Amino acid sequence: MVRRIQSKFVLEVFDGKLSNAKHLAGYLKIYLENIAPENRTATNELIGFLESPLNDRRIIYFGLRYAGVPCGFASLMFYPKEAVAIADHVAIDTRVRGIGAFFALVDSIADYLDQVGIVPDYVVAEIMKRSQSLQGDVNPTQLIRLLRVIGFRVLRIPYVAPHSGIMEHADRYQSALMVIPRQPINDVPADACRRLVELIYYGHYLKWYSRVWPPAQTAAYKSALDKCFETVSRRIGNAAFVRLNGSTVTTEEVFPGQSVAVHARNYTYVALLLVPAILTLAVSLAQELWITASAIAISLAGLLIVFLKPSWRGNIMKLFRPE
Repeated sequence: MVRRIQSKFVLEVFDGKLSNAKHLAGYLKIYLENIAPENRTATNELIGFLESPLNDRRIIYFGLRYAGVPCGFASLMFYPKEAVAIADHVAIDTRVRGIGAFFALVDSIADYLDQVGIVPDYVVAEIMKRSQSLQGDVNPTQLIRLLRVIGFRVLRIPYVAPHSGIMEHADRYQSALMVIPRQPINDVPADACRRLVELIYYGHYLKWYSRVWPPAQTAAYKSALDKCFETVSRRIGNAAFVRLNGSTVTTEEVFPGQSVAVHARNYTYVALLLVPAILTLAVSLAQELWITASAIAISLAGLLIVFLKPSWRGNIMKLFRPE
């Protein structure tokens, strides 16, 4: 099925009987060229699941063309029983990223879902802390900000993406779990949050891998998956709700428990404002060496507090966050 978006953008939908495998190859090429190998799903798996999907989901692939040339790809899996849609495999060619391709793709996908009557309670997407395009020019925070523009919000849980690599190093796959709730809410019931993670881990990923992996590898993966799910469940604890982040987003909110080094750019910003302000005040009051030295000492002490005292650091950083 072909849908015209605007001028030179055209969206092609691969949805069961509407699919044309010959056309799909050009869009999968964009996916291969723009997603780093460690984050890619094998294209033969993508084709195989489209041709013969599991009966608990509806698989839809979307291909975007610009002036007749493939330039984008995305997949969406809708789970009707849970009323959850999982967006994945999004890739946009670098040559069209500055002319609205991403938003053209998103808008037309939304129109298509409305047309065919798919109305999920939650649309879900994952952004790994280590996510990269093949060109390495897109960082996770940029992706999160981009998704927030179209309505996604970050669930405040210590989420680990169930990448196949969790069997060796689960800590490498710390991620942001982003959702668009059907209703305008500021938090998600804790039980619903657990069910979302359970669906992603066991219904989405484990069922996929168990179809393409040997039993021993699947069993090892499930063991690692169980540990990750236990960690998320334990951190949710007995809370009634899990908060969705507000109108601003910080690295600490998206990836809880980050090291101080991750915030270096924020600290540099504080330093650039704090140090000159104190030095200027000191010099303006008196041209005395000991006063200048005292000002420098105070500045360094302030920066040391910012780095080493978490509670003070949080309060200071709030001053530099946009409302």
